[in-house]
Amino acid sequence: MHDLEVETIIPAMIAGIVGYTVYGAYFGFTPIFDQHAGPALGSPVQLLHYVILGALCGLVGILYARTFVGRRTPVTGCGCPCGQDLP
Repeated sequence: MHDLEVETIIPAMIAGIVGYTVYGAYFGFTPIFDQHAGPALGSPVQLLHYVILGALCGLVGILYARTFVGRRTPVTGCGCPCGQDLP
């Protein structure tokens, strides 16, 4: 809770309520975006495509994370202060 300024919570809530009330009074309180059901699964083949896409995204995520670990390791071993962990 060190990053949250308590003095700003009440004014931010008041500003949000006033802003929404003015917007609603001018444009109306109806939903801004249409409600729709989302993408429907047309055939079982589409499910296979989603499984392949999920596995591919997982592999890219692992590669992305390992890239940062691989880039940090040479820096920590050089002995310069830039590679040390901060308290």
